[in-house]
Amino acid sequence: MAQITYCGNVHPTRCFEDVLRHLKGPCREVARELEKDSKSFPLGLWIPRSALQEAREKVHTFKSDLEGNGLSVATFNAFPMDIFHGQSVKEKVYQPDWSDKERLDYTISIAELAVALELEDVSISTVSGGYRPNDREEKIKSYIEHWLTFVDWARAEEERSGTCIRLALEPEPFNTLEDHRDALVLWPRLRKEAERRNLGSEVLDRHIGLCFDTCHFSVRFVEPLSAWKSLEEARIPVHKVQVSVAPRGEGVEGLKSLLEMDEPVYLHQTYHRDQQGTLREYLDLTEIGPDVDPEGEWRTHFHVPIHWGDRKETTGHELLPLLQYLGTLKKCPVLEVETYSFDALPGDTRKDSLVTSITKELRWCEEALKS
Repeated sequence: MAQITYCGNVHPTRCFEDVLRHLKGPCREVARELEKDSKSFPLGLWIPRSALQEAREKVHTFKSDLEGNGLSVATFNAFPMDIFHGQSVKEKVYQPDWSDKERLDYTISIAELAVALELEDVSISTVSGGYRPNDREEKIKSYIEHWLTFVDWARAEEERSGTCIRLALEPEPFNTLEDHRDALVLWPRLRKEAERRNLGSEVLDRHIGLCFDTCHFSVRFVEPLSAWKSLEEARIPVHKVQVSVAPRGEGVEGLKSLLEMDEPVYLHQTYHRDQQGTLREYLDLTEIGPDVDPEGEWRTHFHVPIHWGDRKETTGHELLPLLQYLGTLKKCPVLEVETYSFDALPGDTRKDSLVTSITKELRWCEEALKS
């Protein structure tokens, strides 16, 4: 059975004390609800830049609190670097992008924390370049240079400490990599540049791959299972799967239901496939004007609880076949349920507590893998 966890970016975090508070609170509560007290419950940790230095300085406290609460670390989410709750995030979540050395330094610092925690094998998901409208050739060259610098660092670090660090680039709408098709274009270029730097294909595949966020594919009307098989055929590694579903709707009422989910914190990239099959994209729900023809299907980037996946108002019908396929694999990447937008859900839909909702999601995922 694959490792199943949830992403800690659902917990508002500003400092290291917040991290420890989450371990003793909701993280432990989820583990107990799932009756995992007899063995360590794996976590997907998010540690913003503002908490990272102290986390590294107090690594012995960190490690003790993990063990004392029956927890371990399976993966890190290093996509958001800074504050992710309580204020407008929108496109700022992509900053700094991978052309900026700050992004490289932050990611290496997360990796160094993983080493200090004496982890054996850990993935770190991250933005797959930057905000696509800002991409230029020089930026993309910088992305590749910094990614390969990380790969070289990870190779040397594994030789030194034995910890295998796997960087996982996360395709997302309006990002450098939006879905698998962009990865199919980028990867030959990445391999060629790695070869020029004397980094063999085995080293490259071991230390860099993708983070496959299922919502990000579905929202663009790309079936996750089909995309997964295309990546398999191209031998592009996936080091992490973020399990998520998006809301969808049809026609006037469908669009109305999505617009009711608009809120000021997160970016809700939206896609509309009309009755002729033409696909239109909008950076945010706020960009959809009153004169738009609503007929057809609408999908928006809003991570709703995956146990809603049986509802026709979500993309769960596309998630289930992928999970069933992953359940047949001999070796599956860590599965991280990511519903960071729980606090942004409309009040009338948020009937469960956070711990109850996460528990339901993890159980739903586990059952889907077996089906």
